[in-house]
This record gives sequence, structure tokens and C-alpha cells, in this order.
Amino acid sequence: MNLTHFNQKQLATLWGVRQATLERWRSEGIDPKYLKLNGRVIYRKTDIETYEESCIVTPACDHHYRTGNQTDSCSSARPD
Repeated sequence: MNLTHFNQKQLATLWGVRQATLERWRSEGIDPKYLKLNGRVIYRKTDIETYEESCIVTPACDHHYRTGNQTDSCSSARPD
């Protein structure tokens, strides 16, 4: 079955967080977006995916890490 909506318990399990964490995020206005239908909190899969995309971190390449230069591209020559 391909879910398009998740309840709080399902999302907490998916992300490995406590349901209380999701409740706190909602009260603090932290994403992901959610629906409140008949008093029930529902998360749409598309909103979950959008939030996950916004959390992607691309680590700096080794050259940037070693030189501290965040302005040149990773394709630049690396020092010997």
C-alpha cells in the first residue's frame, strides 16, 4: 500500500523521533506542514518530501575543508 498521508505516529516512526517532538515542532511553527482534519493531525507525503529536501546537507569537498575556501568550486585543483 502506497501511503499519501501519514498520521503523527507513522511519521514519528518513519523519522525515528518521538511523537512529542512532532507536537513540539507544530507548536513552534517548525515544518513539516500538516493538515488538521476533524481534530486529527495529518501529514501529506508531498509536504514530508518537501521538508526532507529542505534538510539535505551537501558536505563541502575535501579541498574546501582543508583550505577553508568556500568560494572556489570543488573541481578546482587540489594542493599536493
